[in-house]
Amino acid sequence: MGNVVGHRPRGTASDSSVGSGSGGGDVEDILKRLGNVETHVSELRSQVSAILAVIPHLATKADVADVHLAMKADIADVHLAMKADIADVRTAVAQVKADVAAAETAIIKWIVATVLAFSRHGVHHCEVRALIGALAPVTAVGTLRDPPRISARTARGVPRTPTGNRSLLR
Repeated sequence: MGNVVGHRPRGTASDSSVGSGSGGGDVEDILKRLGNVETHVSELRSQVSAILAVIPHLATKADVADVHLAMKADIADVHLAMKADIADVRTAVAQVKADVAAAETAIIKWIVATVLAFSRHGVHHCEVRALIGALAPVTAVGTLRDPPRISARTARGVPRTPTGNRSLLR
């Protein structure tokens, strides 16, 4: 066999030989490159087969549009439900405000009636102020738990009622 001359871009001549020569030239490089190409092709084949296996499960544009429309409808339903719930909460808050105002009015009326009752029985206004400061706490429904009681010290200065009974002031 004769020598095969390869073209090199810079004009250098090839040293490789064809056949069983031990010069190791271009044929070994080509075989090495061909082995690399075959390895990469087999990797690409496995990747393409994995992609092909996934493709039937991918959604189309029409599928995505259907899901999008369904989600828009669901969001609109939730939005309307939230508006209704918010309106219900606002109504409940208004009712609670009205209940609190009614309870406050009832407490003020009770305090005024208590002060008037004590002033009719001769309790000094300073003692009435102290009594108002010690009023029983208001429960959740706006009624007083216990009626106010006059301490023993305050009761000593209180004149007897016309019937001679201090039960009103205890």
